[in-house]
Amino acid sequence: MRRRSFTLIELLIVIAIIAILAAMLLPALNKARDKAKATGCMANMKQIAFALDGYMNDNATWYPRSQFSWGKPYNQVWHDMLNWLGYTGYRRQTKTLQETPEGLFVCPADPSPHKHVLSWGGDDYQSFRSYGVNSLLSGIQTWYPQNSWSLKQTMNARKSWNPSIYAVAADSVGSNNAGIVAGANQTNSIFDLSAPPYSIGTRHSRGANFLYADLHVKWIPAPYPTNLIDVRYGSPRNVPH
Repeated sequence: MRRRSFTLIELLIVIAIIAILAAMLLPALNKARDKAKATGCMANMKQIAFALDGYMNDNATWYPRSQFSWGKPYNQVWHDMLNWLGYTGYRRQTKTLQETPEGLFVCPADPSPHKHVLSWGGDDYQSFRSYGVNSLLSGIQTWYPQNSWSLKQTMNARKSWNPSIYAVAADSVGSNNAGIVAGANQTNSIFDLSAPPYSIGTRHSRGANFLYADLHVKWIPAPYPTNLIDVRYGSPRNVPH
């Protein structure tokens, strides 16, 4: 008895069914992949929260400044300083250049983490980052926060604040993404990859992950209210937390 073979039409039908099934499954697979990256990002932020908490315990409850303008290159940006001082368990007192984007400060969903390159006093240094610390709480130098307030004014405000409503750090993007800044680029698109509002990177399903002052982490969809990150406007109204 001769075995019957598939006709061309039958083969085309099978191929079409496989293509339809693949098209149906692909969005689900992409969604699962994106969810896994967002979860990895949140895990990074929880570790960053512990590192910041350790730094604050050793420095009279001050946050590290988002960036400095002097000193050794591995101590001029907040994430490098946390690494250097041993609060993260990664690259402790390591002066060699970081060649590949990895570690706590690189978001798994960031296609192009910012490469920070600096030479100072004969030392060359390179690292990568996907997160910015809230410059309005910490500042950009050692003597003032970036909110026009003195250190004393900022500390007095923090004594009465609700830490669950203030973002300490967030997904960030752009060349100046060491800090997230209220008021910056407010009219730009939230999907601007070079200068989005507040330098916040919306790379997780049109939103970003935020680390709050009470150390919890939450995904929040864009756009964002100014009082989410500005200690001067402390009303909890309309603040996602």
